[in-house]
Amino acid sequence: MGATVLSNPEPLEPGKRYKVEIPLNGVAQGFPAGHRLRLSVSTSFWPLAWPAPEPAMVTVFTGPSTLKLPVRRPRPEEEAALREFGPAEAAEELEADAGSARSGLI
Repeated sequence: MGATVLSNPEPLEPGKRYKVEIPLNGVAQGFPAGHRLRLSVSTSFWPLAWPAPEPAMVTVFTGPSTLKLPVRRPRPEEEAALREFGPAEAAEELEADAGSARSGLI
């Protein structure tokens, strides 16, 4: 398995396996026990960047793959001093039907 560093990019060899570590930005999300998290892999940064001019294919070997997430333990003494978030300033209100997978903007 080869490794590529973003500061010194090199073309990838088709069919060769590469070990990739991608640091994610902290987003301070909480997930209740039993819930799932979806990780999407893409060949482009669409819609922030145009897709590659040529088709590309990515194969992820999930057997040896890992997703490491930080765990923040509850700190009641600090959380008591936090203020509540106000209403959303720019997002439209979302209506979800708990009986189905349907949702939409109100």
